[in-house]
This record gives sequence, structure tokens and C-alpha cells, in this order.
Amino acid sequence: MASNGPESIDRQTRQLQARDATIEFAKHQITFAAILVGLSITLNKDLIPVEEEQSLNVLSWSWYVLLVSILSGFVTLGAIVNHLGSDDTERLDPYTRRIRFPLVLQFLLLIIGIVLLIKAVWPHMGG
Repeated sequence: MASNGPESIDRQTRQLQARDATIEFAKHQITFAAILVGLSITLNKDLIPVEEEQSLNVLSWSWYVLLVSILSGFVTLGAIVNHLGSDDTERLDPYTRRIRFPLVLQFLLLIIGIVLLIKAVWPHMGG
């Protein structure tokens, strides 16, 4: 049973702040991945010549990975929203596995997508 003392209130406040920070982190990653996908699709013809099939394949894989990162971000936000209405202090914990796993997966996929995007575009940046 949770106590109702100052320690409990302080703990709840910290958990709510951590949850809010987690929400913002997930939203920023979704936005960044969407911007990368959108810009690379828009500038595809200018970034990579059509005859560079290998680079185009790597670019396509970067899009897939970034899109899965975005989906993972939505799963993260869904898991957090699932906890919003809870009065149970244990459920307010933003470090539960249901939140932490998709958030870490989202971050790793974002990094992999960025690396693939750079690998696809970098050889053609010299002019």
C-alpha cells in the first residue's frame, strides 16, 4: 500500500515529470524520423543518381527502418497514454518494460536509419 506522505507526493511528481520527458523524447524522435524520410524522398533524385542501384536499395532500407522507428514511437506513446489515468503509483513509472522496450527500440531504429541514410547518400555528396 502506498503511503500518502511527502515522499510519496515527491515520488509521484518525479514520475510524472519523467513520463512527460519520455513523451517528449518519443515525439521528437517521431518528428525527426518523419522529416528524414520526407526530405530524402523529396530530394531522392538530387541525392542519388538513378543508375546507382545499390545506393537506392540502401536508401530504401533506411526508409523502412525509419518508418518502423516511427511506428515504435506510436507504440511508446500508446503505452504511456495507457498509464495516464492511473492512480496507482506503480503504473505511473515511465521505466516499466512496456514503455522502455519500444522507446529503446525506437531510438535504436532511428540511429540505424540515420546510418543507412548517410551510407546511401554520402558517396554522392562530393559532386
